Amino acid sequence: MTAQPIYLNHLGLVCSMGDNHEDIRHRLFSAGDRCLTTTDHFTPGRPLPVGMVDTPLPDLATGLSREHPLEHTRTNQLLAAAMAQIQAAFDEARQ
Repeated sequence: MTAQPIYLNHLGLVCSMGDNHEDIRHRLFSAGDRCLTTTDHFTPGRPLPVGMVDTPLPDLATGLSREHPLEHTRTNQLLAAAMAQIQAAFDEARQ
């Protein structure tokens, strides 16, 4: 039994390197800064390099249905931002 290839036809990305494929590709393959920020926000008194998303994230309080409310967390905001990038392809596949 041979493994079958898996294809990602659409991919939403939000990370410390950016929120679009071109910026992320450029930063991933460049020799420069990979977008780590040195901060002691998470470890007071001990600065560490961390990857931080500084992209404005969607407000989950608007546009949500009562049937499917999302808890207002940063994780859900990141998910919503990535999903917004592929929403049209998702809707088309769902149809």
